Amino acid sequence: MSRLLNTISKPLCVATVAAAASPFVASGSIYGVPAPIVFGAVAYGASMISETSKNYVIPMITDDYTGRVAVNVVAPAVTGAATALIMFALDGTSLDIGTAVRGFGLGFVAELGGNYVNDEVLIPLINPAI
Repeated sequence: MSRLLNTISKPLCVATVAAAASPFVASGSIYGVPAPIVFGAVAYGASMISETSKNYVIPMITDDYTGRVAVNVVAPAVTGAATALIMFALDGTSLDIGTAVRGFGLGFVAELGGNYVNDEVLIPLINPAI
């Protein structure tokens, strides 16, 4: 599978999972944009950063497999932190720990779920020979 295909497809799957799961965590809008679209866009951006670093930046620094594994371990936390910040924007000026945990959990689960959907559903549909 090409690195470019994975760099594009996985963040799209993560964004789809985040947008689909966001009504269970938060409702409303941010500056008039519905929450599912905002959560999907933020999850897409965070996942795109992790996939780009895993597929292009880390191989330039080291050829070691450990670098890519480290990015795979950190990616759910980065996406979770990004969606937790969106919960702050939805809540206004106050953010309690429960709201932050729900936002973090949404991003964390979206990253893991999007990775599963990408690897087990989308990629086999795109290229069944893999």
